[in-house]
Amino acid sequence: MKGKVRMRESDNRSILIIDTSYYSGFSVSVLNNSNFTSLSFLGSEPNFTRIWDLIDIALNSFGVTKEDIGVLAVSRGPGPFSAVRTGITVAKTLREIKKINVITFSVFDVLSSEFENSYFFVDGRAKKFIVGDNSGQIKILRFSELEEFVNMEKVNNVMKRFVSVGCQGVLKELVSEGSISRTVYDSFSFYDILPVTWVRDFVLRKFELGEFDDKLEPIYVS
Repeated sequence: MKGKVRMRESDNRSILIIDTSYYSGFSVSVLNNSNFTSLSFLGSEPNFTRIWDLIDIALNSFGVTKEDIGVLAVSRGPGPFSAVRTGITVAKTLREIKKINVITFSVFDVLSSEFENSYFFVDGRAKKFIVGDNSGQIKILRFSELEEFVNMEKVNNVMKRFVSVGCQGVLKELVSEGSISRTVYDSFSFYDILPVTWVRDFVLRKFELGEFDDKLEPIYVS
């Protein structure tokens, strides 16, 4: 796991972080100097009203307004296309209004900063996973290919890790219907959504390095 960084105490700009990369919810976070707060809405994909409401609540918790946002960070996915697109549209709106710098991140960016020598799985629906790794490669893996893929990678590299975000329910179903073994299921580490502290730390690293992004487009893998 890489070292953590903190916002400089002399920097009074608030960083607003929007993460809508999941089927089961989304989060809005605000970082102001060394203070950090995050709010999550679980149970359904995001819409514009819910995101704006959470932004207002998160900012109000610090006694700041949208005028105090100096940097915006937003997820590019991969995840449900409409949900990721919603978060990016909110970010584009704020950027146009405020003319501020934007940092983008992906689910795989954040996982790569936390895990070495790993494959990362996101539910791609339509009986497929979106799979990334530490090299930045992304590919589609069909459910029918999972057992062979995991077993082969474990033979080639016994220390390889398999990390899933939002895939535990799907993998349980594959075990119950006999499509994969329990051994393959037990090879995974499961997360419903990315821990907000992981996202915060990744965004802060890009902020400290001045790595801002001009293009706000979702990751789309067909």
